[in-house]
Amino acid sequence: PELPERVKLDRAATLLAELGSTPIAPDLLLRLKGLQSGAPLNWGAWLGGRHTQTGDSFKLYAEIPPGRKRDGLALFPAAQDWAQTLPGASRLRLIGHEPMTQRSELYFRIPAFDAGDFYAPARHMGPAGSALMGELTRIFGRLPDVSLQGQGVGLSVSLNHSGEMEAITFIGVARRIFGSEPRLQKRLAEVGFTLDAPLPQLWLEGRLAANVFSVSASLSGATSVHLGLCPRSARIGTETAGF
Repeated sequence: PELPERVKLDRAATLLAELGSTPIAPDLLLRLKGLQSGAPLNWGAWLGGRHTQTGDSFKLYAEIPPGRKRDGLALFPAAQDWAQTLPGASRLRLIGHEPMTQRSELYFRIPAFDAGDFYAPARHMGPAGSALMGELTRIFGRLPDVSLQGQGVGLSVSLNHSGEMEAITFIGVARRIFGSEPRLQKRLAEVGFTLDAPLPQLWLEGRLAANVFSVSASLSGATSVHLGLCPRSARIGTETAGF
């Protein structure tokens, strides 16, 4: 955190190698650095880690400055048509990349959601878009248009190693969507989600707070729901991600 934002992308790439990850391709790193060049940065880059019994995997996140959406999309031709269906005010906030799998994810922010903002991008994703809209409606208990009106929300699109689109994800701040922790807990229980693992139990006890809430759908129509938790004493929000 003490490093200038301008050098964090290089530092993140170096850390990937030190952690034993597949290195990020030099040409992709160079192009990401070009996207950040000459623009103010809020955080520059960070690494995400996923740790299981079978091993570790890492993901590099690169900040995309305002006004660089067109240049960022130029790296991923398959996503350009889909991005054109997003509201005009949408902004490409960051690009995630998993060097081990060569998968990438483009994260967009819609500053103030308005009715119908999701329909065009969801329709463009076919079965994935239909599944996403259906799961959001099931969880909210009403159309997303009602639950999300006026909120800052995010959509991301995942690309496989060939650059082809494979999934769409909604991203929002749980406390803004549901109003309170008890209401969120009640709603998740009502729609059939079980919360019996150690971390959810700490959340139910009030020792953790809900943060980012996301719903993903793949081209096959399969969906998954994710809830981020943070220590109750920490600053709750997504100021870094911007959603």
